[in-house]
Amino acid sequence: MGYRINLSNVNSIGHLIEGNVFSFLDQTFLDDSYFEGNMKYIDDFVSDENSDFISSNQRVFESKRTIIRNQWHEVRELMYNTYYSISDNQDKENLVNTEYNPQLLNFIKKISNLLGGYKYKYLLLPGFENTKLNSLMINREVLNDLLTTESNSSYLILQLKELPEKNNVQILDSFEYMNKAINRINEWPAILLWENVGWGKSRGIFIPIRNSEEIRRIIDAQNYEKQYFIYLQKTYGSRKTRRTAQLIHLSDLHLGIKGEESRKLRLIEILKKHRRTTDSQIQMYPIISGDLVDTPSLKNEKLLESFESQLESIGLQNPITVLGNHDLFTKGFIRNYQNEKNILTSLASRQLVTVMDDLKLILICFNSNTDGNWAQGKIGQNQFSKIGNQLDRIIGKDDYFKIAILHHHPFEIEKPGWMRKTWYESILGKLSFDVDNSNILIDSKLLIEWLHERKIKFIIHGHKHIPKLFRINEIDIVAGGSSTGNISHFDKGKTFLTYNLINYDLEDHRPISSTIVFEDLIGSGTKNYQVEIY
Repeated sequence: MGYRINLSNVNSIGHLIEGNVFSFLDQTFLDDSYFEGNMKYIDDFVSDENSDFISSNQRVFESKRTIIRNQWHEVRELMYNTYYSISDNQDKENLVNTEYNPQLLNFIKKISNLLGGYKYKYLLLPGFENTKLNSLMINREVLNDLLTTESNSSYLILQLKELPEKNNVQILDSFEYMNKAINRINEWPAILLWENVGWGKSRGIFIPIRNSEEIRRIIDAQNYEKQYFIYLQKTYGSRKTRRTAQLIHLSDLHLGIKGEESRKLRLIEILKKHRRTTDSQIQMYPIISGDLVDTPSLKNEKLLESFESQLESIGLQNPITVLGNHDLFTKGFIRNYQNEKNILTSLASRQLVTVMDDLKLILICFNSNTDGNWAQGKIGQNQFSKIGNQLDRIIGKDDYFKIAILHHHPFEIEKPGWMRKTWYESILGKLSFDVDNSNILIDSKLLIEWLHERKIKFIIHGHKHIPKLFRINEIDIVAGGSSTGNISHFDKGKTFLTYNLINYDLEDHRPISSTIVFEDLIGSGTKNYQVEIY
């Protein structure tokens, strides 16, 4: 069967195809950004006018869809009632589980069975440019033609209705195999294929595509290779359309804080899996943008040394590091001259400017802790001068890409819906104290002007514990959350442990994509939070 879809629906459809009824409903009711979209998706799915399905047995397919259509009106009202009954409750996660009655579960399961009863599932992923190949991949007639393949096994081909937009790839809480495609989004156009291999088990492969004939060949091979998946792995599994490296951005570890140890160990396991499941030829370079520890002490210095040893054991050695306010001042607030303040200085990257010739990349590490009250930061003219002098001494590397790294945020970042205010934010807010502006970089305007003069258009920072990818003043910003999940979550028992993955092109010598990877329920598995294409 063929099914034409929108990229915005791909994650919801993926959950349904995989038989993940609870995942689909959790996503629908617990994430406000999904509810209206998923409701509209089902509205469109049951509509008489829906022409997105192309089935070899249209009569049987439509009869099953008619049954679902006849039940939808009543279930639709039930879903809205469920949503409104929990939307204002802070303990939504526990409440929603009591609201899933059998009628709702069985209805979603019928949709899931209708879409998911196929051995092989193909998702055609065109690239972002308006090329002949990408246009063919979204062409309905091409889908019709691909469905003429005779096969002993059932298969489903998902085709996007339009080309994806670079700045509109917001696939949150991805189903398992979509994560594979997102992590290699810079290699689209591609085919994502996954298959059922037994009760509750499946496997997938991501294949970059060079021409339209390859799509037909990959699908046709079902009939001519008994070990079909093994054949695809052997023929296409190591294919790369670009040579890339990865910058692994960590931030705000706050080692030594109560409850951090288990989350730190979880972070190491997540990074270990990422290294294990990524092509061994791809080099990874860790960057840590401050607040390595919660407060400067000899005990926390040893925790940091142990953490860096663990990073080294999985191939993430010699991180480029800047210090945060918590690394220099007790609890990150009081700016006095206690003896502890210099403990961690030797552990940060000593060089203000690091040249990486193999990547044609220059990393500029600002110390944003030179002044400011509370948790505020400042760089200062003296440092601007020193870094400028060092850059001027670098000869023959004008074409190197440059990235600025600092701890404090130069732009305000809105607090996301899942983040609860801390105790001190609540107290200071009641006193009409502007908490947000109390910790922004003091000389942020000077920094931005300085970067513009130096033609530097990429910033990595931490401090706010809010992961976000955005562009402002012609500068791409990669803001780090807390990589050990040191945040206050609205849902009891949840956190937001996160790192940023920056794919760096070794031929064009520039970042080509960034992905925020997160885990909110410890041990449940990572998902993608946001993706940005450059």
